[in-house]
Amino acid sequence: MRDQFAGDISDLLKFSLLRSLVGEDKKLGIGWYFVDEENQRTVGRHREFCAEQKWESLDSEVWEALRNLPERSVAALERLKFWPIGTKFHRIPIEPGPGRENWFDGMKSHLEGCSVVFLDPDNGLGKPGLLHASIEEVHSLQETIPAVVLIKFPGRTKHSQQIEEHHRSLLKNKNTKWVFTIRTCVSINCRTKTGKHQKIPRIRWFTVINPDQCITRRANSFVTKMKNLKDVKAEIVSMEGFGN
Repeated sequence: MRDQFAGDISDLLKFSLLRSLVGEDKKLGIGWYFVDEENQRTVGRHREFCAEQKWESLDSEVWEALRNLPERSVAALERLKFWPIGTKFHRIPIEPGPGRENWFDGMKSHLEGCSVVFLDPDNGLGKPGLLHASIEEVHSLQETIPAVVLIKFPGRTKHSQQIEEHHRSLLKNKNTKWVFTIRTCVSINCRTKTGKHQKIPRIRWFTVINPDQCITRRANSFVTKMKNLKDVKAEIVSMEGFGN
């Protein structure tokens, strides 16, 4: 996560989802996988949703707060008023190389006591580095956190195959009993270089590891709410552990 990404369409979706999953009875933790620098690519600027009234029905507090975000920074996101009481944030910049293990241990220790933790690296799971959380880090976090939520940006190969491989990699951990992924695709009205308006799909997946029945019910309710919005697709794909 970088400051330049703050307040984009991904934040609208993930914060609305997390508030739904946590409710008033669970404690939320956010591991930003924060990168204290901007890249030069024109990413993280997807703010078109701010002008679309339909998002108010998904989560009016999140929509209004992101529309009026005072600055594009992760620190500004943490100061918003919609977070559940007691939410913990870990915003220490990622330590690459030899310092990575100590950095992760610090995040794990800081988020201990949370019942749901969301990990937010730039590009989801992969080799440990600035862009990814590693599968080993996720498995380690599961030792102290009941439910872990991950963001995933799908590649160009067949989506059903990607999700199956993604789930199987997570289920290799003996402590993982069940995992599901919420597939979302939202079409945003964007202006092209020629000045024309065009619907552009934005695909975001959110994976939940070891949800309890309450979290699962809330996830289903969230998906139903998303499916009622115009130009929005959402579904849940799940997989149980091989020992179940």
